[in-house]
Amino acid sequence: MLDELERNRQARRRAWLALQGIRQRLEHWHREKIPEPVARSFDGEGATLAIFIDQLITERETALDELCRAIRRFQATVFDDSQLSDRAGAHQAVLKALDRAEALITR
Repeated sequence: MLDELERNRQARRRAWLALQGIRQRLEHWHREKIPEPVARSFDGEGATLAIFIDQLITERETALDELCRAIRRFQATVFDDSQLSDRAGAHQAVLKALDRAEALITR
């Protein structure tokens, strides 16, 4: 019985350390400290980390979508002379989207 309790304690410790490893990676990618949950628990820690995972993925999806739309807009002005007047604005949209995507990568 004591051996089983010790194995369970060790398993919980390994799981907690794994969550802390995920927290460290998210803080590195997010470039800011993630707040600690109110109560130290697997549920609280998991919920906190899930929020930041969702936020990171959403930011990157948004930037990638913006970049794709800007490139398509610019591409249309290159091949369609009727949209020539939009070329400068489309080029600026591409540069803005590139800056946003690059900021996510280098932050």
